[in-house]
Amino acid sequence: MRRSILFFCLMAAVVASGCKIRNDTIVRISDDRTGTLVFEVSADQELRDLLSDFGSGAGGGNILDGLDAQLENVPDGWTAEAFTDGSFEGVRTATTFSSIAELNALVDQLNTQAQEVGNLGSVISFVASDVDETIILEGEVGDLFGEIANQAGALGAGVDVSQLSAALDLRLVADLPGELTDESDGEIDVGTGLVIWEYRPSDTDFRIASTTASNSGLLIGLIVLGLVVVGTIGFVIIRARSGPAPTPVGESMLDPTEDPYAR
Repeated sequence: MRRSILFFCLMAAVVASGCKIRNDTIVRISDDRTGTLVFEVSADQELRDLLSDFGSGAGGGNILDGLDAQLENVPDGWTAEAFTDGSFEGVRTATTFSSIAELNALVDQLNTQAQEVGNLGSVISFVASDVDETIILEGEVGDLFGEIANQAGALGAGVDVSQLSAALDLRLVADLPGELTDESDGEIDVGTGLVIWEYRPSDTDFRIASTTASNSGLLIGLIVLGLVVVGTIGFVIIRARSGPAPTPVGESMLDPTEDPYAR
């Protein structure tokens, strides 16, 4: 119970201080449908200063202590490392998958673990599909932050979702093969080519799709049209070089002004 009170009081302090937390979910899928699933959680300098002052025990202490040891204690198949992105510093965890089905199993497993460990739900959940050479990511924003706000309010910490939303940078980043479809959420980052969807805790569902199907029918049609045009041009050139065309069969070869019986 004490740990929960500490956590929610910390969230209230984050909201009050104007600190920023960034949470990125990154999905990379290759042409062969293998890929990488990455989670990045980072904090700006203000939040890191706040964390360093926030005691975790009766005698105080830095709750960031022991981060290196935590990075080494990751599940099999996962990697974890500290990273820096501008003023943000945090932890990046990643794993690989060999198929769309394995990716979906990973996401389902993570959501189950989140419920078992924290009973707070997930930040974001999605299902990937591969239909008619179109890769689709669709899912919903989890209720994690709404539950945090509700429990913090019950403990008198005074946090609501709108306040918490201002302290969060939440993004789903997708690196998919093919071309993004028009109905997809998110925008393409010109510098990286990645699809980035920035969302808030109050958002509901989302859909990102890319198609890898080539328009072979159109391509074949263009090739045939090109051959017809080239053939027509070639025929005209040959006719121009060889002189007048021979008289078609069935037409008279006589001069109509000449008497055919005159000798």
